[in-house]
Amino acid sequence: MFNIDYAENFRAYTPYLYRYMDKKYIDKFFEDGYLRLGSFKKFRDYPDEVRGDISEGSGALVGIEQNNYFSLLTTVPDSAYILSTSTKNSDSIGKEFGTDSRFRIKDPFSFAIEIANSLQGFIASLQGPCVYDATKSYEYNNSGLVEELLNEGISWPPSPKLALHMATANDILFFLKPSSYEYQSEYRFVWHIGEDFGPHEHIDLECKEAVKFCERL
Repeated sequence: MFNIDYAENFRAYTPYLYRYMDKKYIDKFFEDGYLRLGSFKKFRDYPDEVRGDISEGSGALVGIEQNNYFSLLTTVPDSAYILSTSTKNSDSIGKEFGTDSRFRIKDPFSFAIEIANSLQGFIASLQGPCVYDATKSYEYNNSGLVEELLNEGISWPPSPKLALHMATANDILFFLKPSSYEYQSEYRFVWHIGEDFGPHEHIDLECKEAVKFCERL
């Protein structure tokens, strides 16, 4: 576990993470910093069900505030590059993915920062464990989003306040997956980039600075 001190009495502990890849690509990463980042488009187009998920980036946001309720079906824009890892160090997961090796990320926050520094047009980054639900829905209680929708209705463009609520709510869609994938215990990195810089289906980086936060297994 890695300890980051944010303030005197505020600490965050992040788990070790495992990236499943073939050994030849892991060798390239540790030798040259070579790493490929994917996108939701690529994930949706994978032909196999283990890696692919045609519903990536979409789901239902459910809001409940006192006696008010709403359900919003939505999809996030293809505005980010993504790297999937797992919190599990497991031979069976590697076998499911069809890979012959894996490496460990010891410091996920520093790793993500170095990748961000290598991405042209980088805007913002998210990371965290995926949320698994059979219906791909996520419930927001007392978030303020329901109240804003009732006050304003659904119009475009939304007010700055409503846009902020919706952006915060939409973040979860980057991590929402069907419960059938729960065995993968995925921890996901998301790097948003400006529209002038992509994203493409994938991008190949050379980021040697990220290597020092990882180790071979």
